[in-house]
Amino acid sequence: MDRSGVATAVLSGITGMNADTDPKDETVRRARLTNEFGTKVVADHKGRFGVFATLPLPHIDESLKEIEYAFDTLKADGVFVWTNYGDHWLGEKAFSKVFDELHRRKAVVYTHYAQSPCCFGRQPDTQLQPETPVLRKIEMPTNTTRAIWSLIYDGEPGRNTQSAATRHSDVTFIWSHAGGSLVGLAGQFLGAPTAAEVLAKVPEKNSMLYHLRRFYYDTAQHGEHRIILEGHWTKPPAKQVGTLADRGEVGKHFQRYGLPPAEGANSSS
Repeated sequence: MDRSGVATAVLSGITGMNADTDPKDETVRRARLTNEFGTKVVADHKGRFGVFATLPLPHIDESLKEIEYAFDTLKADGVFVWTNYGDHWLGEKAFSKVFDELHRRKAVVYTHYAQSPCCFGRQPDTQLQPETPVLRKIEMPTNTTRAIWSLIYDGEPGRNTQSAATRHSDVTFIWSHAGGSLVGLAGQFLGAPTAAEVLAKVPEKNSMLYHLRRFYYDTAQHGEHRIILEGHWTKPPAKQVGTLADRGEVGKHFQRYGLPPAEGANSSS
């Protein structure tokens, strides 16, 4: 961290865990163990770390208990969730109780893409290994975008369906890897609102564009000029971190949609 000029890192997530197939008790146990360990790191290195507490989703009651413990006892900075659990995405009604509570607490929610059963075995001629390149290079980043869509979708024109992002407007979402496939799909999501004269205006409150602009996006594997710098702890790329400040590729694309500039926040997971 010191060599890379990182003042503060925020810990999050569990590697090697599959919440879709692991026994519930094991999922709950590992989430609690991870959260308590992260809190100890924060205490042992004052000012250098924060922690996003892992929730044992898709288990709702257990996740509600962990939210209470994480915020009231551990004093976590926010929570960590995967973009999907199996083929169920964050904006679905199945998770509404959890996000109701996070909304009540005005919580920060950091996300990272996960595998989905829907997308294994695609384009087999290009997959030299079970998880590459289609799964990790295309499907898993796109799972982030699917999660975003599940939150901002507000029904067909004229139906006035309230989106999950609107219902949980006090939740601050951070999306990994610059939103996955969002830059390429934003025009499909928004339709006419991508016209230059529309983008130049302040978006209607609770519209899809409004939520896309209020969300935050980290820069992992994408370059700088976004919101939050993320790096996977298993491969700390000191040289890469040191040169990110000179790169603005992602920002140039996101500027088209008026997404907010960085505000000096640095984190790592």
